[in-house]
Amino acid sequence: MESMDPKELWRTGQDQTQPVKCPRCGLPWEPVPTDDHDRVMLEPDFYAPAHTVPPRQRWYVRQGWAVQDDSCPRPSRQCRIAHALAYPEQELPDLWGWLTALREEIPRQAGRLFQRLTSYCPSKDLSLAVSGSRPGLQEYGRLMDDARRDAAPKPRPDYPPKKPPSPPPPDPPTKQAAAPAVHRRPTVLIANRRAANWALENAPWSEKKAAVRVVEQLRAWGYLGAAAQQERYTAVTRGLARAALGDGGRRITVHVADQEGAALIMVLSHRDGPGRLDESFLPSVAALGVLSCGADTDGDEPGNRRWALLEL
Repeated sequence: MESMDPKELWRTGQDQTQPVKCPRCGLPWEPVPTDDHDRVMLEPDFYAPAHTVPPRQRWYVRQGWAVQDDSCPRPSRQCRIAHALAYPEQELPDLWGWLTALREEIPRQAGRLFQRLTSYCPSKDLSLAVSGSRPGLQEYGRLMDDARRDAAPKPRPDYPPKKPPSPPPPDPPTKQAAAPAVHRRPTVLIANRRAANWALENAPWSEKKAAVRVVEQLRAWGYLGAAAQQERYTAVTRGLARAALGDGGRRITVHVADQEGAALIMVLSHRDGPGRLDESFLPSVAALGVLSCGADTDGDEPGNRRWALLEL
């Protein structure tokens, strides 16, 4: 018998003012509009527990509209079903897809089991073993034990397994000659005395600015009352700063400190490597009447320092 489509039957035309009846069985059905601008013919005055109805067959009437909800319902919730689902001569749809797939898989599993048994025991009757009953499962286990016992024994591997040869030990490390000691110049530390310092950029006016800063600081400490002293300190500071600026660094730092009637003036040039040392630099500074002077240009760390010790 051909299947009955409720929507197609509704489109054939019936007087909506009269009770709507099924053209096949003559019993009434209830047309309810759906949210997709169509109608579904529900079984009138019938409510089923929602958890016992397949998900795509549950209908709920809310404010005059029929909707479907595939979520898991509560045990106390009820739903409606379509009239076509209850019509006795209508072929039922696939209500439980997972159950249909499982019923199709069972014959395939039985076929694979039969093939395994026939490969082990080609001369025995296997109809009981593939029946699925408890005696059949016991027969299957017995046949499998007989097949394993009759099979030719497999060669056993060596026990314990042979260990691959170990790699030769590495050569002992050779003694290397000790690296020559590196001379590190001592770090300059000015402590327990008055001191001041300034950072100046590498510019033409930094030489004069360094001398002005040193003279003003010493006068603030109460020194350099005579003009001749100021001129001598100015000349020494400008000479140190000129040499530091000639190293080509990005900046220089000027340091001054006093102790026990003497003043130390030191200028550091900050650059990546040592600068050149002019052989005439130290004699020219010593000629200005300093107590001592020196230049440190070792290449073990960047930068150079030049200093002079003068009497206050």
